[in-house]
Amino acid sequence: MPEEKSDSVRESAARYEGRPGPVRDPKTGRFVAPQGFNQRKASTFQEAAKQSFEKYEKTFKKLAE
Repeated sequence: MPEEKSDSVRESAARYEGRPGPVRDPKTGRFVAPQGFNQRKASTFQEAAKQSFEKYEKTFKKLAE
């Protein structure tokens, strides 16, 4: 799949789910990591997953209250 098409699919899927779409760096045109994601801290995929779960766990706790 060409890069442009997959990008637009990603962006429209995000809009459909009601969340902000992937953020592009205006200088490079590439996608940047979501806020709260620390690349240096996440050395492995497991670390990255753990970080994002921690981030969303706080949100779910707030919603549950």
